[in-house]
Amino acid sequence: MATIYLPLIRKEDFETFKRLLGPNLPDTYDGWRQLVTDRGDMLIEERQQVVMKEVDPDEFADWIQDGRARGHTQRARYLRFPAGIAHRT
Repeated sequence: MATIYLPLIRKEDFETFKRLLGPNLPDTYDGWRQLVTDRGDMLIEERQQVVMKEVDPDEFADWIQDGRARGHTQRARYLRFPAGIAHRT
């Protein structure tokens, strides 16, 4: 079974993530949170194991920068489109 990690950001960090990711996030924290909640509910209905993982904006920015340096341009999508990151257990 896969464990799906969904991003969890603090409300006070939302504007920082908006600056990092641009217009692809919903306009409000509540809108973004609803997307994550809906995705989590759908995965649970599919009998997936879901874990909410808090994301620090500084660490996330470093992770994106590191990915770009390595030619991985899609890392930012994990918060834009909260599909989660799956790991086999």
